[in-house]
Amino acid sequence: MEVYVLAVFRSRTQTTFFERILQSYNIPCSIVNTPDQLKVGCSVAVKISTSQLTNVIKIFSRRKFDSFVGFYKIVKADGRIAVMPITSR
Repeated sequence: MEVYVLAVFRSRTQTTFFERILQSYNIPCSIVNTPDQLKVGCSVAVKISTSQLTNVIKIFSRRKFDSFVGFYKIVKADGRIAVMPITSR
């Protein structure tokens, strides 16, 4: 089983910008394809460890992202993907 968090934006530019911000704080993250179940965003999102979520939200709250959709918990198990909203705007 794999569990992680996605930060989803409607803008590819803001997605990559947020990834660079997190990397500047030494928070491990990567750009991944947004799961089809979400049907929102620009088709890519920032993948973050669940253990880093509190830090990520603090960093996120210092900036304004007008294309932000939300943070989602992703659980992959037995070939299935469960998507659960954590926060959204």
